[in-house]
Amino acid sequence: MARLSGIDSVVSTHHAVADNYHPVFRALERRTRRFDDLTIAYTQSAKETFDIRPGDQWDVVYNGIDVNGFRSNVENADPQAVRDRRGIDEDDLVFVNVARYAESKSQTDIVEAMDTVIDQVPEAKLLLVGSGGPLEDDLRNQVTELGLEDNVFVTGYVDSVYDYYAIADAFVVTYADTVRGFGVVILEAMASELPVVATDTPGVRRVVDDGVMGYTVPPHDSDQLADRLIELSSDDRRETMGENGYEMVSETYDVDRMVGRYESSYRDLSS
Repeated sequence: MARLSGIDSVVSTHHAVADNYHPVFRALERRTRRFDDLTIAYTQSAKETFDIRPGDQWDVVYNGIDVNGFRSNVENADPQAVRDRRGIDEDDLVFVNVARYAESKSQTDIVEAMDTVIDQVPEAKLLLVGSGGPLEDDLRNQVTELGLEDNVFVTGYVDSVYDYYAIADAFVVTYADTVRGFGVVILEAMASELPVVATDTPGVRRVVDDGVMGYTVPPHDSDQLADRLIELSSDDRRETMGENGYEMVSETYDVDRMVGRYESSYRDLSS
């Protein structure tokens, strides 16, 4: 349609990996890509999931967040209100997950892992912060069945996610498969100087350097997930990983860098 309308340049930007698209959409994308002057992917690993042919013009522009702005909001948050509401002490080890309550987010694996973690670290707490979703009641039932009501909290919708990043000692995020990219929540956690434990997907692997900014674990491996969470009971390890993550996200995933890359690409095309 752009070509028929006399538009000079066409840019297609993919915000997902190819496997997440319907087969019909993927076929149409392949057929129409020849009309693109430039095709952009949000990570290198996402680009590699597409059928790239000779002559295709691709670029990679990583997603970005306002790192300093997000960090400032976390620093000005009120974690004590969350502590009072959930009965969490200052000395407790707090893990936070921020995600929709859905099968693709695999939060049941985190709850199962916490059953093991609490045996080794009784003061460990988990906050599953979500914006609704079909598995909210199922997660609450799982917590009850495992007898974890004093340690695991399914918060439902919250007014301020910053309060929960502020109370966290570490961030944990899981995915049900290995085709996904990475969630912006990982960048937010790193902006908050939190170590990250995440499912090992190609996208996550490019953001979370295992053993440096946190840990990566296979999908649905609650035993290994529990082991990694237990390792983060070390204050020094959490601090070092959090600092490493903040340095990386500031250098690579800040929104100003993202905007600059898009501006550069558009200027090259328009000239």
